[in-house]
Amino acid sequence: MKKTLAVFCTVCISAIFIFSGCTVKDEPIYSNPELHNNALQIYTFDNQLIGEIENYGSINFATDSIIYTRLPDGKTQTSYYPTLDYYRYDLNTGNNIKLGTIDECVYQAPYRALLDNHLYISVTTGDMAETENRYVKILDIDLNNNSMSEIASYRGGNPYSFVTEVFGKIWFIQMETGENLNKDFIGEYNPQTKELSKVKSFQFDNDSLTGETARGIYTDDNFIYIMTLKMETEANVELRMDVYDKQMNFVRTVDLSSLDSDKNELRHIVGGFKVLDDYIYYGNFSSTIFFGKTGENGLTPVMSEDKLRDSGVASESVIDRDKLMIFNEFEGNNIYLFDKNSGSFKSSEFYSDKDKRCQIKNIFMNGDDMLIYMGGRDLQTGEYLPEMLYYINVNDLDFQDYVPEN
Repeated sequence: MKKTLAVFCTVCISAIFIFSGCTVKDEPIYSNPELHNNALQIYTFDNQLIGEIENYGSINFATDSIIYTRLPDGKTQTSYYPTLDYYRYDLNTGNNIKLGTIDECVYQAPYRALLDNHLYISVTTGDMAETENRYVKILDIDLNNNSMSEIASYRGGNPYSFVTEVFGKIWFIQMETGENLNKDFIGEYNPQTKELSKVKSFQFDNDSLTGETARGIYTDDNFIYIMTLKMETEANVELRMDVYDKQMNFVRTVDLSSLDSDKNELRHIVGGFKVLDDYIYYGNFSSTIFFGKTGENGLTPVMSEDKLRDSGVASESVIDRDKLMIFNEFEGNNIYLFDKNSGSFKSSEFYSDKDKRCQIKNIFMNGDDMLIYMGGRDLQTGEYLPEMLYYINVNDLDFQDYVPEN
């Protein structure tokens, strides 16, 4: 199974970065330090303090709540495979509600789906690098009843499992377990019947590194987009986007192999994938990132790769199928909003009055509501900056027309 890791986990995120959605300070991986929760104060757009959470690990934003993990009270932990409690912070009432507990947490994939007030996520427990001791769990966080349950668990599964809502169902990408280790599949969970099924299977030979596998899923009002990797040899690599209708009838394919001349780059795990009609956003866990237009002449960027490389894309619980939000991650604190209908950008800035050196580290979107995670390090001294959250509305920002340089 070593080559399975080479294909599915080409950039294996170390256990130092235990969960996505937060900033974890650098620590020597073998120093085994004592772990601590981090106090995060929550502010409004006009810098009014409205609450605080004790966080270690992941942060998600759903409806009117922050879903986050923390180390349990009264339990000293020095392992990079900690026990973590999941909590819900209600932004309306200020109440913290425990949802459940996950043992030996190592990673939460940055993909999530909100459907009927249920938040669906993928969590990995055990050992990221050892398939025999790694379990990937698809979780259902029920915000109606403040509970958390496990939908499915895959031993040796793909930690970077896409989870997304597809026409009222939850889809995810996973690897077969047991004897069928050369097969990958797109799974479907039906929230109404609680049934699991397979939508599409792929054959991939882990010994020869040949075959096909899914890399990402996206939907709009009419179509399903599946990013597919095909390898005939290690040097002959194809990345494409297959388009299907709602009944999974094939419509067309879009060649994405020109995203990078380095074929090895095309093999990497996909970190971001969004389709806005003829526009596509793509980012992998290595260095390739693209936002531009597809057409008869191939792929045409609308924002330069250099600009995108220093930026992040807002994480959405409910997908906005008309807009894409991009933000500067290191300096400038610029926020760019692209509208597919006009094909144009608008730009704004956001700084914390508590410490203007703080950088935007992540943005979580739920409709027009935004949760902005701020912190980072001083660009001159390297000093760690205070970390905080801002709960604002996109209409609070003063967006102006912006034309990016390509």
